[in-house]
Amino acid sequence: MDIGTYTAVAGMHTAELWQQVLASNLANASTPGYKADNVTSASFQLLLQSLLQPGSGAFTQGDKLDLSQGSLTQTGAPLDLALDGPGFFELAGQNGTLYTRAGRFSRDANGVIRSPDGLAVLGIDGNPIVATGANVRVGEDGTVFSDGQVVGRIAVVTLDPATLTRAGTATFSSTGAPTPTPASTRIVSGALENANVDITSVMTAMMELLRAFEASRQSLQMQNETLGTAINQVGLAR
Repeated sequence: MDIGTYTAVAGMHTAELWQQVLASNLANASTPGYKADNVTSASFQLLLQSLLQPGSGAFTQGDKLDLSQGSLTQTGAPLDLALDGPGFFELAGQNGTLYTRAGRFSRDANGVIRSPDGLAVLGIDGNPIVATGANVRVGEDGTVFSDGQVVGRIAVVTLDPATLTRAGTATFSSTGAPTPTPASTRIVSGALENANVDITSVMTAMMELLRAFEASRQSLQMQNETLGTAINQVGLAR
């Protein structure tokens, strides 16, 4: 396979994979606490170049997690919690601690505060938070009050983005050790963090990618036709 054909095929394959990433971002644009998978502008331009100009270079840079904060929406529910600032809530996963910024929590029949996936929310002591009282509220520092009594404090930790792996739609596992969250981070009760997906940018990127993919496909078709003609001519010359 000649270099132009190989690069075009490789670029088209990468474009297809990235189109799936963009589609996932778009599908989760209304998911609280969702963090978009993204690529740098330079990476995107390199991919477009490799599609439009086969042989100009392979797209080798992968996607990365965008941890920028989404806007907050007020809900009024006392266990809807949003983080204003960097950090993650800790959840008790089946195979270890998981991390999330999706704070749509609720209580089970035993008063354990859980995520929508049923995972217990952990306190700073590493244990699930249990609030059995009729009235529950959470302070800005994560202190949980049940009928006016302190029953625990929700853990909020910081992680190196390079150690994070997506474990669910809005949950992550980490190969690194969590560190204390900056004092500037506060928990906002009665609010949820929106997904940090810029719908307009995603739609624009998808359209540009589609146009470039089609141009590359046509270029590949012409290369195949030219190669076929050359082979036939060589055959006739013999």
